[in-house]
Amino acid sequence: MFQEFAKLFFYEMCSDTISSYSSIENSLFGLNTYLGIEFPNVDEVVDYSVRNPGFYDVLLYASILTKEKFGEGSEISVELYHDPEFNDEYVSIYVRQDSYDDNILDQIETVCDEYEEALTNTSGWLLVTTDFKPKSF
Repeated sequence: MFQEFAKLFFYEMCSDTISSYSSIENSLFGLNTYLGIEFPNVDEVVDYSVRNPGFYDVLLYASILTKEKFGEGSEISVELYHDPEFNDEYVSIYVRQDSYDDNILDQIETVCDEYEEALTNTSGWLLVTTDFKPKSF
């Protein structure tokens, strides 16, 4: 699924890496339109991606992995988390369900295992997690 999506939205990657605001914004719109991934504050996620070269590729991969793992029965929401205690921020991919499986944290860990190594080559940070809230739709 990732490769098919990449073919549709990464025609600009040939020039090195996606770094322009509009390219990232357009591909996030594609994630929303075609996969139903939510972006409540898309501008924050785009800004963070632009400020952290190489991060967006990992974000895209992790978003698609999360959607594949949890399917249509889950809401996947990508949001910029602002940590007030440490004056830090990072992108979180939240998995929300109406009824949570007992092993959801183990399932999330399998997704994290797939993308975390790629973060070592970026200055950004990404966390797939759940806040145990119900789906909003």
